Amino acid sequence: MVIMLALGCSGQPSLVSNPPPQGVTGISGTMAPTGSAGTSVSPVAISGGSMGAGTGATAGTAGTTVVASGTGGTVSVAIPKAGNGSASGTDGGQSTAGASDGTAGSAGTSGSGMPTAGSAGDPMPTMGFPAVSDTSAKGPFTAVTIRNTGPSNAYTVFHPKELAPSGALNPVVTWGNGAVTTPADYPLLPHLATHGFVVVAANDSAVTAAEVKAGLDWIVERNADSNSPFYKKLDLKRIGGVGYSLGGLATLGNADDARYVTLVIISGASMNDDSRMMNIPKLHTPVAYLCTADDASQGNCANDYAIVKVPAFFAVMNGSAHTDVTSFLGLGVPAIQTRLAAATTAWLRWQLLDDASQKSKFVGADCGLCKDSNWTVKPQKNLD
Repeated sequence: MVIMLALGCSGQPSLVSNPPPQGVTGISGTMAPTGSAGTSVSPVAISGGSMGAGTGATAGTAGTTVVASGTGGTVSVAIPKAGNGSASGTDGGQSTAGASDGTAGSAGTSGSGMPTAGSAGDPMPTMGFPAVSDTSAKGPFTAVTIRNTGPSNAYTVFHPKELAPSGALNPVVTWGNGAVTTPADYPLLPHLATHGFVVVAANDSAVTAAEVKAGLDWIVERNADSNSPFYKKLDLKRIGGVGYSLGGLATLGNADDARYVTLVIISGASMNDDSRMMNIPKLHTPVAYLCTADDASQGNCANDYAIVKVPAFFAVMNGSAHTDVTSFLGLGVPAIQTRLAAATTAWLRWQLLDDASQKSKFVGADCGLCKDSNWTVKPQKNLD
């Protein structure tokens, strides 16, 4: 059989409460413990003895529960939405028993705005994403593939069936294919979905930086589209870019996109000095170069890495060829694909899920990959 392949960047083929007893004095307004950010609960009126006029609660901070009551057994409870602002309940209601009716305390409306990561009431970044001991194995979620979607129906999306687990938001990853291949040729992509990542990939077998960016723009828009399954499910502060061969070059072409938090370049480094000097200075995020052992891939990765200034990691998969990472035309090697999936997933879990258990695989002279005979690790840059 004779097969003609397009060349990739390496020069290789690329492929709420019980009421108090009647007539008992209600509790005075107090500040309750911090509540869950972003939850809005309707005010609750509790009838007691005769109601006296009460005063409203003072302004609450984001995610704070405010309790206010008058001196006759009426308690008004208001939990504001996330954000700063005055907080209050509505009319506490009329007493059903007692000598006279008083006026329930009032307070302001809930605050507006969303809390930033780490503010009171926020979940921890990794909440909903269970820890894993083996990143080469499938993660805790079920991968779903959506084909022919996105701009011009020219993209594939891989995502976990269980979106936003326990309220946690899913990180986004863009993907760039190697030349003459499509997303279907990479077992890495559904693997990432099982670990909670939403992957968007252009179907083009000659993918460009513009196509990678268009895919990212589209998936970001879906997060604001109430008709989309991704509506308010995506963590747009945790976006990574991954690309192989030609797709690595396309990913580097968007290295200055401020939305990216990290990049992974797989045997897709710059092929010449002009390209290198155009792309590498754009880097503003930690980057991992995971390269195959063929001379062209190693050389290009090494030349890029030499001038990288951001925190960076560079390792070579021993005994691998450029086309081993893809399943195109049966060229791939499952053991190499599994090795790559383990390292890529570990890096993305560390960088995008704050999974500190993965950090030791990349940092220090005795890092996990450093001690793995399947890898040759170059001195790390600014990683801690």
